[in-house]
Amino acid sequence: MGQRARLIVFPLRQANKKPSWNTNRQKDFKTKARKRYKIEAKNSELKHVYGYERAQSYGLYCMQMQGALAIFASNIKRILKLI
Repeated sequence: MGQRARLIVFPLRQANKKPSWNTNRQKDFKTKARKRYKIEAKNSELKHVYGYERAQSYGLYCMQMQGALAIFASNIKRILKLI
């Protein structure tokens, strides 16, 4: 019985393509990275304080509803602090 030959193809690197590590040095990346900690803090609050870490029910709709209620509760709490 004969064996089938396997062909392995490795893509060649294009000369005009920049290496991926250069994206860390771009201004756009740096400006977004400076704002990221604010968003991550709010995500952490939603997870740990308002129970968004684990789903309460099955299904995508239930998870969307749980997320909407957690965000609503968080926003109401922030609004009440401002008043």
